[in-house]
Amino acid sequence: MPIYKIKSGDNLTKIARKGGYSLDELKKANPSLDPNKLRIGQSINLPYVNYDAFGNVIRRPESAMAVPTSRAQVVDIKVTPEEKALLDAISYAEGTNYGSIFGMSPGQSIPELSRGDYTIKEVIEMTKTKNLPGTNTPAGYKTFKDKKGNIKESTATGRYQMLGNVLEEEMKAQGIDPNTPFTPELQDQMILGRLKLLRDVGLTDLSRTGLTPAIVDKLSKEFASFPYSGKAVKDPLTGKVTEYSYYEDQPAKTTKDIINVYIKSLTGR
Repeated sequence: MPIYKIKSGDNLTKIARKGGYSLDELKKANPSLDPNKLRIGQSINLPYVNYDAFGNVIRRPESAMAVPTSRAQVVDIKVTPEEKALLDAISYAEGTNYGSIFGMSPGQSIPELSRGDYTIKEVIEMTKTKNLPGTNTPAGYKTFKDKKGNIKESTATGRYQMLGNVLEEEMKAQGIDPNTPFTPELQDQMILGRLKLLRDVGLTDLSRTGLTPAIVDKLSKEFASFPYSGKAVKDPLTGKVTEYSYYEDQPAKTTKDIINVYIKSLTGR
């Protein structure tokens, strides 16, 4: 589970409201916690929802989807240099841009999606109908075969390849109006909010340590193009380590290359 550290003035009700959880769900995630003895700096668990690369979902109950009273309670929309560098590293690994959908070649895009001409509601509908918003024209999502020959489908959309059901959940959890234009800035906001609350990756980690293999490991369950240490294989003869995605049938970039892109984006070198 992602971790939240208690700050001055916090109580469980306030934390639950900020994260879009019910108080009962937060208590169930912390069965031994005494709500009357919270300490500043104390770590508590946050309930969360998780998806695999194909959209199979472990969903928190609908009661946890209450819209926060303020979007700013959930995500700081100001992107720091470290966060920008992380977003650039994700884009490199995924091979995508703001107008990408699953199956497009690197550099291809849907111009309207790149410009933010569609609302988030229209983009979510596009992932369901597979057609460009307001038309009968196929958007171009591709299918693929897994190692067993099964046909798989993905509705991954945008620079961070968020699935349709992920977009819908983050829209609700972050309190975003469905009619908000799905601009590059909104794409940044949504994925940063998700990584902070779901994957426990925030500015403190990046500013203190930079992008480390441990953080790459956390992100491997969000992005199939990130390598997962648990599936790395070391050749006993050469000592060479080959890295693989957390998800079967998905190619992954190397940890070294992802970190190098992060450093280059942050420093310009």
